[in-house]
Amino acid sequence: MKDELSGILPAHTINTWFEPIKPVTLSNNELVLEVPNQFFYEWIESHYRQNLKKAIETSSKNGLIVRLIVSSDTQEIKDPPQKNLSPQKKARLYRA
Repeated sequence: MKDELSGILPAHTINTWFEPIKPVTLSNNELVLEVPNQFFYEWIESHYRQNLKKAIETSSKNGLIVRLIVSSDTQEIKDPPQKNLSPQKKARLYRA
């Protein structure tokens, strides 16, 4: 696949956007590729999805589907912000 991409994309693009991608699984004609973070995912989807699809079609003649996932190593699970549920005093209104 990298050979096909190298034929249509510059070397710095391959090094920056495709070298960090890791294959995860290949089953039922679906290739799952792991990208390092959400930014990578969105960038590949918006800028190189068609190039990736074309490279897969060229290297695999069996109609392989590519699915990108974001690495669980870099995803942060954040607790939702805690709301202060204690009663609050309302300011008194004074008429002038």
